[in-house]
Amino acid sequence: MSGEPLTFSVRLPSGTPSSEFVAAATAAESVGFDQIWTGNDQFKRSGIVPVTLALAATSRIRVGSSVLNPVTLHPIEIASLVAGLQDVSGGRYLLGLGAGSEVYLRWAALDLASPVARTRRGLRIVKALLEDRPVADLPGEEGWSEQARLIGPPVPATPVYVGAMGPKMLAMAGREADGVLALCLPPSHVEWVREQVGTPRASAFDLACCIWVSIDDDADAARERLRPNVDAHRLEVFGVSSCRGCIRHSPRATALPPRRSKCRRRLAAIVAQAVRYHRI
Repeated sequence: MSGEPLTFSVRLPSGTPSSEFVAAATAAESVGFDQIWTGNDQFKRSGIVPVTLALAATSRIRVGSSVLNPVTLHPIEIASLVAGLQDVSGGRYLLGLGAGSEVYLRWAALDLASPVARTRRGLRIVKALLEDRPVADLPGEEGWSEQARLIGPPVPATPVYVGAMGPKMLAMAGREADGVLALCLPPSHVEWVREQVGTPRASAFDLACCIWVSIDDDADAARERLRPNVDAHRLEVFGVSSCRGCIRHSPRATALPPRRSKCRRRLAAIVAQAVRYHRI
C-alpha cells in the first residue's frame, strides 16, 4: 500500500426515492462514509433530484451520480448541472459518465452505436466546459462557436469518472478521465481491470473498486437478495436471455460472500492489491 487513506463510499440503486436517498446520505455522513452515489437510469425516478436534495441536507460527505450519459443528456446540460450542484454543495458533487444502459436506450429507439466513442466525446466536451476551455479546440468539434462557454463564475475542480466494464471503455477511461467506476468482482478481477486501464493520464487517477455486498446469516438468503443485480448484469453485458438460476452454478457466485467474516476477508484481499477506493 502507498500509505494513502482508503476512501469508502456506498451506492444506492437507480430509482431510489429521494426521501430514502437523503436519509441514507445523512446516515452515511454520520458514521464516517466519504461518499454516496446513485444512478440515473432512464424510465426510473430521476437520480439527479435525490442527489441535489442530499447535497443540500449534508455538509461533509461527497455525493455522486453514477452515471449520467451523453445520449439522453447533452454534454452541455451535464456541464450546467455540475456547475449548479457544485454551487449547492460547495464543490462536493462527483460526476460519473457512461454510455447509458443499452436496454433502456433501445426502449426509446435511441442510437446504440459506438458506446466508447460517444462516451469519450461527451467526456471531452463536459471537461472542456467545466474547465472553461473552448470546445471548438477539441478534435471533430470545429463547428462549435468560440463563445460556447458556461456562463457564470468558475466551477470548482470536478473529477470525472467513467463507468466501465469492458476493456475498450476501461482503456478509454485511463486515457481521458480522472477515475473509473469499475465492477471488481471477484477480488481477483482487480488486476485485470488495472491492466485494461493501463497507465492513466491523470496522476491522481482513482480506481473505484465497485463491489456488491449482501450480508445474512443465511447464505442462500444473501445470494437471493443480490440475484436481480447479477441477472441484470449478465443480461446487459453478456446478452444472456434468461439468467435465473445462473448464480448458483457460476464461479462468480463466490464473489457474493454472505457472512461478515467472509466480507471482511474479501475486502482485505482487495485492499492488498493497493486499491484505496471502495464503493459498496
